[in-house]
Amino acid sequence: MTTERIINKVSVTEEATFDYEEVVALMPIPKTDIKNECENYLDNMQKGGRLLYDYYFHVIYFDERSDKMLMLFFYKGERFGVMQIWRLSGICEAEDWTQELEDDGNIRNWLNTKITTFEDEDDWVVSLRVWEENKIEEMNAYGLIGLDKEVKNGITSGGYDAYSQKYDDVSNDDRKWSGKPRRKKPNRVSRK
Repeated sequence: MTTERIINKVSVTEEATFDYEEVVALMPIPKTDIKNECENYLDNMQKGGRLLYDYYFHVIYFDERSDKMLMLFFYKGERFGVMQIWRLSGICEAEDWTQELEDDGNIRNWLNTKITTFEDEDDWVVSLRVWEENKIEEMNAYGLIGLDKEVKNGITSGGYDAYSQKYDDVSNDDRKWSGKPRRKKPNRVSRK
């Protein structure tokens, strides 16, 4: 009886990258080296007859760049046909890991935390652009129908104050584009 040949692939998560670059080694992570070594390890385990049915495991890995023994934590990911994905979810120094921490659930809690970045929210340019888009949506309630393309661009590129000033300058009482402000025609009265 033959067993199915499984192709093992390793995916390095953002959390593992953060652990390596910000806590453990303080340098860019060598993703390709770690992926290749771990995929070879998984393939050798499979060739040796040990089938990996577990959804979680950890291995000790010697990192030559930082000259440290590391503990790599893997979760079983998706499977596509004969390809099995293993997610590298965390990295720490091997001496920091203990069985007691594993049994208490501290390691699992650490691995299940997600990195959230607030770069987009803290960026003043993005905040200003979102504010302008919201104001433009409010301005569209007044209606920009019938305005020239140049005037529309001028209105949408400015803020609310710029909009109201430009809109008043280019519109008449009916809020339709007239090219220039309309003037009331004098009443014509025939002279006798």
